[in-house]
Amino acid sequence: MSSSRSRLAYVTVLFVLVFAAVEPGTLLDVWIDRALAPSRVLAELARPFAWLASSSVRAAESALAADA
Repeated sequence: MSSSRSRLAYVTVLFVLVFAAVEPGTLLDVWIDRALAPSRVLAELARPFAWLASSSVRAAESALAADA
């Protein structure tokens, strides 16, 4: 029974996403935008942590040293 519910949920979500892609600018599009707004805010808040990653700085440092 769980497999059947999972499959139904998958097909339903797939149908909703296909409908949203075919008919842009509908109320469904607004709902999806509002539902994903918190993840967008979290991504903006987490952006400075990507800048602090030391591996990317080392890669740029070695590339500059190789060019000089």
